[in-house]
Amino acid sequence: AGAAPAAGGATPPPPPPAPPAAPAVVDERFAKYAKMQKMLPEGAVRQKMMSDGFSPADIESFFNPGAAPAGGAAPAAPKAPTLTPLEAIRFAKYEKMLKMLPEGAVRQKMVSEEVSPEDIDKFFGAMNGAAAAKAASAASKPAAPKAPVVEPPPEGMSAKPKITPNAKLKGIFWTKLKNSEIQGTVWHKMQEHKLPAEEIKRLEDLFGTKVAVVDAAAAEEKAAKAAAAEKKSGGKKLISVLDAQRTQNVMIIMGKVRKNAEQILKLVIDLDPEALNHELCHTLYEVLPTAEEVAAVQPYKDPTLLDNASQLLFQFNRMPRILQRMECHEIAFSWTGQANAAASQLGVIECACVELSKSQQNMQTLLSMVLSIGNFFMECHEIAFSWAGQANAAASQLGVIECACVELSKSQQNMQTLLSMVLSIGNYLNGGTARGEAYGVGLDIFSKFCNLKASQQNETLMHFLARQADMHDPRLSELSDQWVALWAAADISYKQLSGEVANLDTLVNKMNTEFTRIKDSKDNIGLDGKMEADMHDPRLSELSDQWVALWAAADISYKQLSGEVANLDTLVNKMNTEFTRIKDSKDNIGLDGKMEDCKGPAMNPLHRRLNGFLLTAKPRIAQIRLQVKTVEAAVEKEMNKYGDSLKKTADDDACKLFFSTIAQFARAYRTACDENTARRLAAEKASKAATDAAQKESA
Repeated sequence: AGAAPAAGGATPPPPPPAPPAAPAVVDERFAKYAKMQKMLPEGAVRQKMMSDGFSPADIESFFNPGAAPAGGAAPAAPKAPTLTPLEAIRFAKYEKMLKMLPEGAVRQKMVSEEVSPEDIDKFFGAMNGAAAAKAASAASKPAAPKAPVVEPPPEGMSAKPKITPNAKLKGIFWTKLKNSEIQGTVWHKMQEHKLPAEEIKRLEDLFGTKVAVVDAAAAEEKAAKAAAAEKKSGGKKLISVLDAQRTQNVMIIMGKVRKNAEQILKLVIDLDPEALNHELCHTLYEVLPTAEEVAAVQPYKDPTLLDNASQLLFQFNRMPRILQRMECHEIAFSWTGQANAAASQLGVIECACVELSKSQQNMQTLLSMVLSIGNFFMECHEIAFSWAGQANAAASQLGVIECACVELSKSQQNMQTLLSMVLSIGNYLNGGTARGEAYGVGLDIFSKFCNLKASQQNETLMHFLARQADMHDPRLSELSDQWVALWAAADISYKQLSGEVANLDTLVNKMNTEFTRIKDSKDNIGLDGKMEADMHDPRLSELSDQWVALWAAADISYKQLSGEVANLDTLVNKMNTEFTRIKDSKDNIGLDGKMEDCKGPAMNPLHRRLNGFLLTAKPRIAQIRLQVKTVEAAVEKEMNKYGDSLKKTADDDACKLFFSTIAQFARAYRTACDENTARRLAAEKASKAATDAAQKESA
């Protein structure tokens, strides 16, 4: 028998509804990763959480929130899975990657290569289990603690105090001197400058590593610009076929030109020398598309789908042989100037040959003397010219270095005060590291102080040092006010200076040896056995008075000039080949594959540009070729007179060497003639004065 029905046959009331389930509690730390999970694969999110410092347990609790029991003891850890031999071979490359990359990156790679989630979990379970076993084994065998090697402080100095900064600071990577190297330096027995507490706080504020603060206004402005660009493109995302760096370079050049893609293409089509000038032509060369970029842009038929940089390449791709077109335009600009310069230099060499031929008799006379006197006398003459100047220069530089040492010595007290502050600041910044507790450091510390920038302000550590010095003693700012020689000494190479002094010594010994040899008048014989005083011929001093072109020819590299002439010839042939190619209308393809007319007043711009150039360049290059043959024959003739030849010499630039040798000889000879004349006149004057004095005395 069941329960009696309620009185009056009424239906019993329904049971009360179950209480609603408590909403899941979302950890605020994981809010941004929950958003990332909707857009990125799990491996990428895991990697980001690991780089942000989350523990493996936190990461697992985010991805598997219901895996752990709500309360009570945690269940026993499941046994780590093991890989079969075939799986071990299959996953070998991921095992190698795991040694170099974080777990998240490897997971993402496995997902991209379509490895199943079950296999991914099995692989990482096996790897984590092996790592845990290895760690447990290592923990069971604790290594004997290694006693740290503590270097004793320098003699007469106490141990440096341990410094623990109140914040993480930027370190100074200075060259810390060993304690055994301190004695005998400015660092020995130096008392570190003590930083006040408020200055330590300032140092930590300036050079602490702080988290970058996002500029909300700048971010909002950037978002507004992006929204405006999207609205302009009709909500479509523009496509770029270029990488970021190439896109940036193309946009910079388009900004310089101040024209859009279609306008730039029109410049290339028209080839107007005024609109597409030489400088602009050279600039556009940098944005001509490569073969890879042409292949990338070719599939697109609508340029509005592309961004501005890609649109320019799209427009360029419409014009066949655009590279050759631009090259022809460039050649037409520069060829005439290059041809005139080459012809001018050829003319100089030709005139130099004429001048030298006219001086042949005097040159022969002088060369016969050269054979008699010998090169050694000329060398002694050259030494006598240059030695005093070299000696004075070396002595001057030595004096500068000596004065610099005096200036630095006078500044020693101020320098030591500043260095004590440098040591104090550096030791604080390097507190708690192996670079700290230094008794002295290398001179590279000065550049470190200049280069270490503050975190939030436009300051360096050198500004902080200057502030401390000014607070300690304002006169320290006058450290270098009295320096003069020290600034100059900073530019002197002492190694090079020592070599110059040694060379001066060698030259003196050489001249002394020759002086000893000719001290006896019996050995002071000149040409054909005559004394040197009888060798003077005034007419020979006029050897180079009429030379003009020869001095200039001494500076012309005929090898380089020949290369320039050959290049001019090549360019003309290149332009002629292009002209011949487009002369036939069958091969005269223009924009978008359409034919272009190359006849009559409406001929296409490239044909017109090439035709005008070739009408001038062809006869000009023919003249230059003839001039080259004439010049080579003239140079060969003059060189043969002196036993040399353009063909037999081993020097690559025989023409320049020939003329520069002649010019150098003539210049030295003229100087010697002038000096000999001055000495002769002085001797005659002295002799006359002596004769007059003797006559007066006898009278």
